[in-house]
Amino acid sequence: MNNLIMISLDCVRREAIRCYHSSFPSYFHNEIPFARLRGMGKLKRFYAPIIDPIIKRFIKPGTLHIDRIATDGILFSQAVSQAPYTPASHASIFTGLNPFNHGIRQFIGFKINPKAMTLAERLKRDGFQTGGFVGSNAMGEIYGLHRGFDIYDSDSNQSIGKVGNLKLFRRDHKEVTEKALQWMSKTDGRFFLFVHYFDVHETSEHPITYQPLYQILKMKEVDQSVRRITQFLIDKVLYDDTVIVILSDHGNDFGIHEPGHREYLYDTTLLVPLIIKADRSFSGLRISRQVRLIDVMPTVLELLGLPIDNSEDCEQMEGISLLPLCRGQYQEELPAYSETCIELSDEQWEILKNSYMSLRFSGWKIIVDKINHKKSLYNLNTDPLECNDVYMTNREMAELLTHKLDNLLTQPAQTKDTMTEEEISMVKESLRGLGYLDGEAG
Repeated sequence: MNNLIMISLDCVRREAIRCYHSSFPSYFHNEIPFARLRGMGKLKRFYAPIIDPIIKRFIKPGTLHIDRIATDGILFSQAVSQAPYTPASHASIFTGLNPFNHGIRQFIGFKINPKAMTLAERLKRDGFQTGGFVGSNAMGEIYGLHRGFDIYDSDSNQSIGKVGNLKLFRRDHKEVTEKALQWMSKTDGRFFLFVHYFDVHETSEHPITYQPLYQILKMKEVDQSVRRITQFLIDKVLYDDTVIVILSDHGNDFGIHEPGHREYLYDTTLLVPLIIKADRSFSGLRISRQVRLIDVMPTVLELLGLPIDNSEDCEQMEGISLLPLCRGQYQEELPAYSETCIELSDEQWEILKNSYMSLRFSGWKIIVDKINHKKSLYNLNTDPLECNDVYMTNREMAELLTHKLDNLLTQPAQTKDTMTEEEISMVKESLRGLGYLDGEAG
């Protein structure tokens, strides 16, 4: 394979993509306006068994073109994000490192570790032309996410929208796609294209009760931009020679545990779509084993015929190539680490209101409250929405996951890169515009 295209669907749940579709949980019927009329709540237990199947039958995702790519490639049904917010999760995708090693530990104040080699840096070193086109300033250069790109188009100032008093520093998928296609048409030789779509990300315009429906409807639109990219490859006879990765950085909780997606570490925000189209030998493959977003970089490097770089000059990737697993070879399941935190306020960002880390392994997950030192344990096989904490009744499993987590965190402290005061002010302004620092989901 000669080329790589990575498409990031920011904030998209797996249920919003047809090839993953098992429908959103039963609360989905709350999207119907009449279902929230006075008195209807009392009737919910009677009409839900009837109305839910009807809604789930007729309100389905319409991602025809993403589905076709999945048919031609590998669909991972249990991919875990390392952080449920945009810059930290993308840093894990771009470096193959967990957040405590790539360096972005909060929305404000941190950049990618200078010793971490990004995917774009690696591919540029090997002769690839590299272009990145992003849909919001949550992916701004200030985090170091632009490193290695010949062009990193993150200037969304020309497409500022407004919802009430909320400024939106974002641009739609059509504009991002048009710029990406213009760049691709000028490439000559091997290339890496990164495209970031922010359209599905919620705003204050879309209350929690409408957001699942909004994701489904908006993904139908974004799917048309995916069609334009794949059609370009087909027209240029590049499709079969191009690795295509479609993924999301995080999901959305839709009010089960929180309004948005940055406060906690439940599967509603950590389990994400991951599709990798490689050569025809992997067509139609479905992998149910747990994988991590840190595994994406080593996997695509192997698909492109490039060795993993373990030189002493850069951090060694913690992710592993998934190709042995895809070829049916034995591969030990590795625990998936995730972390998140919420700043007390944009002015007191050094003080954390919430801070959690988790480890997901073998159908179980332990979540540690780093501020109050409380631990919670969930059996994901019997309790997929993580509503029943079984820490006190499953101490053996809790101790096993705690031990694995402790071993993971005993690594030496890595080099960090922090923002200047001017950069911090710029980030705050951008995040206010996106709604991250004024009560919106982050």
